[in-house]
Amino acid sequence: YSNNKEKLPTPFKSIQIGDSFRAERPQRGRSREFVQCDIDILGDKSINAELELLKTCLDTYNMLGLKDLTLKINDRRILNALVLHAGFNESELGTVCVTLDKIDKIEINGVMMELIEKGMDTDKINRLCEIINIVLEEGIESTIKFSAEEKYVTDIKFLINSLNQLTNNAYNIKFDISIVRGQGYYTGTVYEMYTSGFSGAIGGGGRYDKMIGKFSGVDCPAVGYSIGFEPVTMLLKERNIGFDTKDNLALIYEDEDIIEVFKIKEELKEKFNVSLFAKAKNMKNFYDKIGEVANYVISVRDYKEGKEFKKIG
Repeated sequence: YSNNKEKLPTPFKSIQIGDSFRAERPQRGRSREFVQCDIDILGDKSINAELELLKTCLDTYNMLGLKDLTLKINDRRILNALVLHAGFNESELGTVCVTLDKIDKIEINGVMMELIEKGMDTDKINRLCEIINIVLEEGIESTIKFSAEEKYVTDIKFLINSLNQLTNNAYNIKFDISIVRGQGYYTGTVYEMYTSGFSGAIGGGGRYDKMIGKFSGVDCPAVGYSIGFEPVTMLLKERNIGFDTKDNLALIYEDEDIIEVFKIKEELKEKFNVSLFAKAKNMKNFYDKIGEVANYVISVRDYKEGKEFKKIG
């Protein structure tokens, strides 16, 4: 993207699949060599990017037949604020967060012991664990009294409420301070997806606004999600589930309410794989580029007026 962004639409939406590797002990649904199945939105700094990304992922799992989903959402900026409030300094954030990422496996007492083994200050550890326990019990609003910025709290609440509204509360979508995602490149929202019959996450991701700047010299907002290809295909095989393919549609919106736009997307998804795009200033240039990722295009206004889908590409 850094090498080709001038030739690509903004925001740029990418779907890619390729082989990857991880250095850890293999286990059920988690191999050392695995297929990375990613979707990303580059160039959109708004929370709408997360909304579209997560709605797309929920739709994907649902269409595949995995309907009993739990989506856990956090924000690294909220978590960082809590860690700093406990007395740790900026240079210790990475080390502390790596340990906090294990909280679902080793629980809060295990987190305390590991941080002590790392040589962290005991008073700070006790204070942090006290804060984490309070947030786990009282929810996202309680993070504000521990220095979390209200904007990030508001964004997470908007994301959860909008996803619940768009999915008719079909899934368990919630804030969870224990979702960390150990990778240091995450700068904002982080999230993981779970389903019954598998102990680990079947997908996850987050916002990484600083990564592209390391290659291009100019920061670019970016958010992504990686579907756990191995656990998903394993579960589909165990449940004897298949799926169909559809044409790709670019749905262009302008001044319409974003919730209404998503509802129109729902109407169209029986026939198309639908991706949302805000109306570009230069639509001719937009059409030249969008043909690489869509077979058809229509604006919200044209759709509401009953006009035909335009074939492109």
